[in-house]
Amino acid sequence: GVSLVLVRERPDGSVETAAGPGDPTSLFRWIDMLTTQSSVSVNYADITRANEDTNLVRGRCIFAC
Repeated sequence: GVSLVLVRERPDGSVETAAGPGDPTSLFRWIDMLTTQSSVSVNYADITRANEDTNLVRGRCIFAC
């Protein structure tokens, strides 16, 4: 799964999330699930390798609902 460390609504109504560290495949599947099964689109995504383990990633996304 995806470990969310931040979920907050932004003033413009979008939702900001931060996730990780976690498996990159799980993160991409989670984003895909949100965009295909909900009326959500990705406004911004920043995915980087985790400092503590380069096999893991951290992600920051902003979703429009």
